[in-house]
Amino acid sequence: MKKIIALLCAMAMAFGMAACGQETTGSQQSTGETTTEQTTEQESAQTTAADKDTLVFISHMTSETLDPLTTASSSGVDKNAMHQIFDCLLQFDNDGNPVPCLAESWEDTDDGKAVLFHLRQDVTFHDGTPFNADAVVYAFDKQFENPLTAYITTYYTACEKVDDYTVKITKATPHVALLPMMAEGPFIVSPTAYEKGAEEFAKNPVGTGAYKFESQGADQYIHLVANEDYFDGAPYFKKVIIRTPVDSSTAIVALQNNEADIAINVTPNQLALVEEDPNLTAEVNTGWSIKYLNFYAEPFTSDENLRKAVYYAINRENAAMFNNEPETIPATTLYPLRVMGDYADLQTIDGYDVAKAQEYLAQSNYNGETLKLYISANEASIAQSVQADLQAIGINVEIVQLDTNAYYAKISDGTCQMTILDFGTDQVSTEDMLNFYVSDGYYGNCVYKTPEYDALMEQIDNEYDADARRELVKQALDMQYSFYNMVPMYESYFNFVHRSDLTGFNPVSGANYVYYLGKVTPANA
Repeated sequence: MKKIIALLCAMAMAFGMAACGQETTGSQQSTGETTTEQTTEQESAQTTAADKDTLVFISHMTSETLDPLTTASSSGVDKNAMHQIFDCLLQFDNDGNPVPCLAESWEDTDDGKAVLFHLRQDVTFHDGTPFNADAVVYAFDKQFENPLTAYITTYYTACEKVDDYTVKITKATPHVALLPMMAEGPFIVSPTAYEKGAEEFAKNPVGTGAYKFESQGADQYIHLVANEDYFDGAPYFKKVIIRTPVDSSTAIVALQNNEADIAINVTPNQLALVEEDPNLTAEVNTGWSIKYLNFYAEPFTSDENLRKAVYYAINRENAAMFNNEPETIPATTLYPLRVMGDYADLQTIDGYDVAKAQEYLAQSNYNGETLKLYISANEASIAQSVQADLQAIGINVEIVQLDTNAYYAKISDGTCQMTILDFGTDQVSTEDMLNFYVSDGYYGNCVYKTPEYDALMEQIDNEYDADARRELVKQALDMQYSFYNMVPMYESYFNFVHRSDLTGFNPVSGANYVYYLGKVTPANA
C-alpha cells in the first residue's frame, strides 16, 4: 500500500492547531522587549483601528513567505494572509461546508473518479489579467512540480483544462475529501505575475482576492488594501493589517484598547475575561479534531492489556475541566464527528471505567516503570489530569514538556510513549484517518497494526461503490478500535475573539484558520 504522504501534511496542520494554542513557539517567541520600530507600528495599528477604515488582525504565525505554491502550508505560509490575497475554487460557509467561490458549480464525472468545476467568467487578477481555466491548471501544475507541495498527488493526481472556464480534477482515491480541499487550496495566482519568478512573486503576490498586497515590513506585519473590483463585492474595510503573534493576554489588551480588531487561538483562561467584556465577542466552535491521548512506542506496542488499561483509566470530563474546557463534547466516535460525516452512525465507543482499567492492568506486563507523557506547552494542564488518572490505578507517569521542534521530532521518531494532541483536519475523510495506521502510514512504525488491517485498507482505497465502501469502513473502524491505539477524549474547541461592533465572521474560522475578512463589516453598517 502506498505511503499516505498527504496525511503527514494533514498531521502537520493538526499539530499546527495544537501549537497555535501555545503562548510562544519558535520564532514567534516574545522577549518582552519593545523596539522603537515595534512601538511605531503599534501606534500606527492603534490609530488605524480607531478610525474604522482599517481592520487589524493578530495572526497565529509569522508569514515567512507570500508565495503559496512552493511552500507547504505548515512551513511559513500564513493562511490568514493568503485567503485575503488569493481565492480558491471553493470557500466554506458558516457550517464548514464547501460552497462556490472561483468555481460556480461542479459535478462528478468519470464514474466518480473526477470532478468537473465550472469557473466564474467575471473575475480578473489584481494585475488586470483574466482569470480562466489556464490559471487554475497553472497553479495546480506548479504544486505538482514542487517537492514541498507534491504531497497533493496523494489526494488528486491531475487538473486538466476542458474549456476556457471548465477544469477536471482527478481524485487519487475514491474517498478523497476533494471539495473541502478545494476551499483550502491551491491558491490561484496570476500566471503573468508568477512567470516573473517565484522570488519576485513572493515580494509582490498577485491573486484575485478581496484584498491586494501592499507591503510587508521588517516587523513582518502585512499591509493589504481593498480590491474595489472584487467579484463578490468591494470590502467594507479599505485596509487590513495582519500582525505577528503575541501571547493571549497581550492580544486581549490590544482588542480592549482598539489596537486590534481580531485575535485567534485565545487561551481558555483569557476567554473567561472576554465573557466579562461587553465590547468583545468570542466565537467558539468545535472543529474537525478530537483531543487524543496517543500511544506510540514500547511498552504499549506489544502490550494490548496495558493499552486497554490506560484507555479505560482516563476520565474525559476531568480532562476537559483541567484544560478549562468544561462545555466540550465527549468523544462518542473514534474520529471527530465532522470528519466522520455520514459514517458517524457506524460506531459508538465506550470510555471511563476504573474497574475495567484495573482488570486490564492486572493482566498486562506493566512492572511499575515510569512511563513518559510528552507534551507541548499548551497541553500542560490536561497532562496533569491524565497523570492523576493513571497514577490512581497504579501507573507511574512523568510529564515531559518539549519545545515545538523537539516535540514533533519525538513523535516522528517512534520513541514517544504517550502524547496529547488535537488530531484531524477539515481536509481529511474517515478513510484518510484510518490510513494513518497502516504499516507504511505515518504511524506505521510505532503502533500496533496487522496485515489484515493493511489488506482491508487496500480494499477501501480502491472501492468506488459507496455502499460497498461503507461496509468496509465499518470493519476498519471496528478493527482500529479493537487495537486501542489511542484514547479519544473530547471534541476539540477552537476560537477567535473580535470586537463586538463587528459582524460578518465565519464561526468555523477558528477551527480551520480560513478567514474571509472582505465580508467583515461594522454591525451597524
